Order: sequence, then structure tokens, then C-alpha cells
Amino acid sequence: MALIKQQVANIQEKRGVQIRDTKLQSPASTTTAATRSFPMVGFDVELIEIMERLTTQESARKILPIVGMGGIGKTTLAKNVYDNLYIVHHFHIRIWVTISQDYRVRDILLEALKCVGKTDVDKKLLTVSDQMSEASENELGSLLYKSLWGRRYLVVMDDMWSVEPWDNVKMFFPDNSNRSRVVMTTRLSDMTIHLGPSAFQMNFLDKEKSWELLRRNVFKQTPYPMESEEIGKKIAINCRALPLSIVLVSGILANSKQTEEQWEYVAENLQSILNLEDHEHCLNILSLSYNYLPVHLKPCFLYMGVFPEDENILCPNLLWIRVDSS
Repeated sequence: MALIKQQVANIQEKRGVQIRDTKLQSPASTTTAATRSFPMVGFDVELIEIMERLTTQESARKILPIVGMGGIGKTTLAKNVYDNLYIVHHFHIRIWVTISQDYRVRDILLEALKCVGKTDVDKKLLTVSDQMSEASENELGSLLYKSLWGRRYLVVMDDMWSVEPWDNVKMFFPDNSNRSRVVMTTRLSDMTIHLGPSAFQMNFLDKEKSWELLRRNVFKQTPYPMESEEIGKKIAINCRALPLSIVLVSGILANSKQTEEQWEYVAENLQSILNLEDHEHCLNILSLSYNYLPVHLKPCFLYMGVFPEDENILCPNLLWIRVDSS
């Protein structure tokens, strides 16, 4: 851990980046719209452990599954690793692909080629990949294979529901014995049986970290009233220490009146769904978040349902749908 921190500091110094903290942070300048990193609370140790696993001296290509229930922060953790300055420096090429349940191999390959094209080593692929929408899977795979050959790469396959997508594309990711790595996020622990024993299991936040996450999202950098701490911790506990639930409820609190009565009201609503199964609990918190939206935003939110899962939604497209239906 100390070695990685020192190496990050050296990289920052060489690039003229100010060193603000001894913790590893994900610089905003290295993020993209598709993989923008989000602040993490409670997972600093996990971040460093994953980075250590990805940068070991083992030469063979390795797969690292990140496993945990929905909403526990797998994608956020993976994004913070992916965009970390040390990881950016360590790998020649980084590829991020989101795998939906209804995936297509060609979409995976096209997205991978676009990521390769964004690197300094192969910017020409940005144009090439845009022109290959009609190319066959084998043609796309062959181009990807040639682009990755001899380079150390990191691939993140986010939201995996089976090993099938990897089985269908792994032949296009060469193993050059140069320490390339593949990270997969999944909520299915059974999937790791097919991927080896190296899975990283994510755990829930403890009571204090749950409160810290809620407090940061509600009050940002401003001081918080001390009387909100007791009820705030109660709300965080009622979120079952699940980061997604805490973030959603934080949004409700941040956009509501900052009164003890309002917080008590939210806590009571959460108490009513506390004993539900995990899946139902998350859905009810999502519903609670929707119910607190201003009236004029609810239809706009529902319009997103017309788009396929994991599709990038362009604001102009959403705006035109809204205008057409008015």
C-alpha cells in the first residue's frame, strides 16, 4: 500500500500535479463522460487492495471479479480504480464496457474500439470505429485484437449477469504476458466459480461510514446542525448500510426543508420498508425518491423508460420526446 502511494506521488510530481492528500484520489481531469468517477466513502482500503491486485508482477492476463449486491457500490469502486492516476499511468490502454442483460457482442466490440481510439497511441480508431457500424463481429474483433497486441491493457466489464459475454469476446483480448487485467462487476457470486478464486467481495458500510456518506451528500462541505446527527444515523441504518439507498435518501433530504420534523417523516417512511427483502427494499427506496420529485420532473423521469437498458441518453433526445408529447 505504501509503495503504491509513493508511486502515485512520484507521478503527480512529474506531471506537476499538486499533491493534496495522502489518500489515493481520482483526478477529475482523467475522467470521461461515460466513466466519470464519484466520491467514495468507506471504501479507501478496498480501492487500494484492488489497485494492488491489478498491478502485481504476474505476467499472465488475470481476471478480477468484484462481487456484491445491487447498490453496494461495485461500479463506483471500479470507476474510481479505472480513473485513478496510478492506474492511468500503469496501463497503456483502458477499456470500459457496460454489459446489459440483453447484450450484443458487436456493441461490446464497438465500445471497446472507441475506448482504444481515445488513447494517445491509437486516436485514428475513433474515426475507424465510427465507420465500422456495418462490419462483422470478426472484423471488429480482429481490429481490436491487433490494436491491443503488445500493449498492457485494463478492461472493465461492468454489470455482468453471466460469463457468456466474456466467453464470446475473450479471444479478441490477447494475452501477451505483459500483466493485462480484466475487471468484472457482478451481483452473482455463482459466476465467480467460472472465473477463478480471485473474486473481491464487497461488504456493507458500518454505522459511522453510513452516516458520513449521508452527511456528505446532504450538507456537502457546509457545517451540519448537531441535532441532525442522531436522526441522520437512524436514517442511515434504515437504509441498511447500502450506498445506493443512502445516496437516494440523501437526495430527498438535501432537497427538502432542513427541519427535524421533515427528517423524522423520512425516517418513518424508511422504517415501514425496513423489513422487506433486499430487492423490495431497494425498489421501495427508488419509489420514495420518485415520489419526492417535483411534479414537473416526474414525466421527464418516466420518459427515460423508453430507452434500452444501459443506453447513453442524450439530453437533446430526451428534450424532443418531452416537447413532442406536450
